[in-house]
Amino acid sequence: MANDIELDRGRIFGSIKKPRVIFKCPVQIRNVANGAAGAGLIKTITITADDGFFMPFCVLKTPNFTNAVTITVSITDVDGLELYNSGAKARNATYPIYPQSTNMAPGLPLAGGTVTVTLTCSADPGAGGGDVKFTPYIM
Repeated sequence: MANDIELDRGRIFGSIKKPRVIFKCPVQIRNVANGAAGAGLIKTITITADDGFFMPFCVLKTPNFTNAVTITVSITDVDGLELYNSGAKARNATYPIYPQSTNMAPGLPLAGGTVTVTLTCSADPGAGGGDVKFTPYIM
């Protein structure tokens, strides 16, 4: 399976030592279907990054699901260690998220392999389902 976002500092900036700038990655859209249950409530996004990238913030946009469900964002490293968990986020809202790992600034390190972003819906979203949008900002 191909990664959703692949980051290579040398290829993007021409050098791994270029000054840091924040750039917006493509919006990742995951649909949670009406009647979803179990694994159907869990959507993943993969980000592959070489050493030196950080995610200072990201944006979660939740649709106006028919049912009163929530979305939780968790970010895990290549070894499955959870680096961040947003807690439940309500429907029909936009959330700027500033994940911060202990003793690391700015944001979360994206290094040494694939980072997985998991979007978990709390229950069946109801009629029509909806598209959950996740946009990482990387530096």
